[in-house]
Amino acid sequence: MPTLKGYACWIEGYEHDPAYQVATKASKARAAYWRDLRDVCPDLKIFEVHVRRAPSHDVTFPDLPSDACDISDRERDIILHTFGGGSHIQPHQWGYRNHYCCAPGEPILNGLVARGLMTGPHGADKNGDTGMWVGAFFYLTDKGKMVARALIGQREAA
Repeated sequence: MPTLKGYACWIEGYEHDPAYQVATKASKARAAYWRDLRDVCPDLKIFEVHVRRAPSHDVTFPDLPSDACDISDRERDIILHTFGGGSHIQPHQWGYRNHYCCAPGEPILNGLVARGLMTGPHGADKNGDTGMWVGAFFYLTDKGKMVARALIGQREAA
């Protein structure tokens, strides 16, 4: 199972609780924390950011199920977008959403429905009309969410 290590980050000379970052190594956690603070602390130097390993904040991802190993790049992108896992910079937002809107007859999405990774199309009538919406909605199933987390783990812990 891929794991991103948790790190406590703080600024030298400031008394506050540490913020937590997840990364493959301490230098990446330090750089991510420094980037997060650049707008509000433009004079902050990266060497002023201190980092300590925080195993209780590790993020462990599931392994990709064997029946999902053959998904295409386009299917992977759709699953990650639906899950909100497209951002490499803000791991705390992974999983914040669960919808994809497109034409109800979209073959890739309907293929994911057939594989049990998504449900839908929702919001379309029997003729495929979506009323006032521009498209129909597809949602990840629990299995689809697990696949999304596994894909993020493969990408981020590599």
